[in-house]
Amino acid sequence: MVTRPLIDGDTLLTVCATPAYHDDPYPFLARLRPVDRVKNGPWLVSGYEDVSRLLRDPRLGNDPRGGDPAAAAAVRGTRGADDQAMPPPVTALDPPDHARVRDVLGAVLPARLVTHLGPRVCQVADELLDQLAPGGGGVDLIERFAAPLPVRIAGDLFGLPAGDRDRVVAWGTRLAVNGDPDPVVRAPDRAAAAAAERDLARYFAQLVLRRRRAGGDDLISALAAAGGPLSFPELVVNAVFLFVNSYHNTVSLIGNAVLALLRHPEQWDRLRSDPTLAPAAVEEALRYDSPIQSIARTTREPVDVAGVTIPAGHQVMALVGAAHRDATAFDEPDMFRLTGRTRRALSFGAGPHYCVGAGLARLQAETALSRLAARLPGLSLATRARRSGTLTLRGVTALPVHIG
Repeated sequence: MVTRPLIDGDTLLTVCATPAYHDDPYPFLARLRPVDRVKNGPWLVSGYEDVSRLLRDPRLGNDPRGGDPAAAAAVRGTRGADDQAMPPPVTALDPPDHARVRDVLGAVLPARLVTHLGPRVCQVADELLDQLAPGGGGVDLIERFAAPLPVRIAGDLFGLPAGDRDRVVAWGTRLAVNGDPDPVVRAPDRAAAAAAERDLARYFAQLVLRRRRAGGDDLISALAAAGGPLSFPELVVNAVFLFVNSYHNTVSLIGNAVLALLRHPEQWDRLRSDPTLAPAAVEEALRYDSPIQSIARTTREPVDVAGVTIPAGHQVMALVGAAHRDATAFDEPDMFRLTGRTRRALSFGAGPHYCVGAGLARLQAETALSRLAARLPGLSLATRARRSGTLTLRGVTALPVHIG
């Protein structure tokens, strides 16, 4: 057997913008050193146990302002270019601010909301599938189903006027590049993301002000009413954060899951025969082809990882996508299968920074897969899917299928 040479962090940044990487990053990720550093940038950690431990380690924080200037510039997070005008969202905060903001978000997005939303998610899924009746020929499943489902649910949750949704979603989509190091992002894309963030901030600032005055039965109204511990800019930036994250990665999760299932017909057959396997299918999709490929942290003190000491104040990118294909953690890691896994995916993080919207994302993806299996059992791939992705995110922008 020929062993391919290891690659370092700088090589990964070179290849991650190539078509081959977008099509299938996992052969490249499998060749990474367990720990490496991008020159003047973040450290990369790729093993499952190491990533899992780092995501829970209190010696690592979320606020990149605690790192050295070069590393903080290399991993911008979701704040964009104007840090003074826009404070960090909850995902880029450390204690005590993290707990203060997360407590407010937890109050407006409680776990019981997911149960309450179940019938509505199923209703929207069926309405979309009604337009994709068997015999309807070929369609783009992202455009017709995987994207509109979470976008409509997000619009409902936040009380967005129907006429505003397309442009607000377009702004949110442009933010995807903000999680990547500067060397892999073109300057025009970074500028477009910064402009979109300003547009979103203005829009949601106006929305929060209107809901403060008039109230309503939506998350913006609940956030405005519960936001006593938060400043007005904190209310706005976390409203933007909640909205964008309520749909963006869920679209990718659904698309990645459907593509994996259709590329593994025996697993699609299992789901068609037993739609109650939808939660297992979602969990395996999170592991096999995660929409979140890396999670950024900053060391507060020196941390030893796989025999390497990462100094205090340095950025770390926990490479979730690589960790999920770690052969020491998963049997046959490059196989997609609905049962037999014992470790959970790390796509939503771990520890106190575990994603506040994970339950909502899982609900929508599970509903999407179970309804597809029940309603369109003859679904099959038509032509090649079109991929999107960065070092941090991975999704499908077009998924042509035959309805059957």
